[in-house]
Parts: sequence; C-alpha cells; structure tokens
Amino acid sequence: MDLKNKVALVTGAGVRLGQSIALKLAQLGMRVIIHYHQSEKGAKQTANLTKDNKSKHFIIQANLKDISSIKMLVRKSEEKLGPISVLINNAADFFPTPFFTTNEEEWDHFFELNLKAPFFLSQSVAQNMKHRGEGKIINLVDV
Repeated sequence: MDLKNKVALVTGAGVRLGQSIALKLAQLGMRVIIHYHQSEKGAKQTANLTKDNKSKHFIIQANLKDISSIKMLVRKSEEKLGPISVLINNAADFFPTPFFTTNEEEWDHFFELNLKAPFFLSQSVAQNMKHRGEGKIINLVDV
C-alpha cells in the first residue's frame, strides 16, 4: 500500500512507542491522527516534532474505555483528515500489577484498554477499509 497522503490513526501517540510510530508514519508522508487520553502535552509535542506541515496532522483526546468516545474519535478524525487507512492500536497504561495482589478492578482496566478498546476501534474503522478495499490494522500490547 502506498502510504503517501493516506491517513493513520495511532492511539497513545503522545508518548513512548506511540510517539515514535506517529513520527515515522508522518516521515513516510502519512497524515497522522495523534490520539491521547491524558498526555496532551506529549501529543502536541508529537505534532511539533513532525518536520512537515503540522496541519496535515490532527490531535484528538478520547477515552478508549468508552465505546461512544471511540465512535466520536473515528468520526471526528475522518471528518478532519479523511478515511483511515492504517490503525495502530498502541494505547496502554503502565502500573505495577503483581500476580498475587492484582485485583478485579485492575484486571478489568487492562482488559478494557488492551482488548475491548482495540476490538471496537478496529470494528469502527474496518468496515470503511473493507468498502475501499484497503487498510491495515496493527495491534500492540504492552503491559
């Protein structure tokens, strides 16, 4: 797939690996949707680090544990930049969860963010990808 001027959505693009992925995709000529949940400063930094016209990219906040927020993320992103051709499900939280002390709330949080959110985000973009006959979805999990 030719990436030039295609749209990529990278979740968790304000920090760490997500930021690096977003910057590389921008370098390859993609228009990048820079998603963040709490790292607004990092998301703005990601946009500023791109070496091209920053108006090609879109920064958006969304809580991926909320299905209505996922739908809003996709709708607003596609309204702003066009159809999503590449989805990188990268968002993650980092906090210690020792095996013998992990509680149900922590367990649910990890499953909502690392399984439920990527599934429903993929579902939200995949139908349009299928209709257009192109698209890639990459799921990363880091705990």
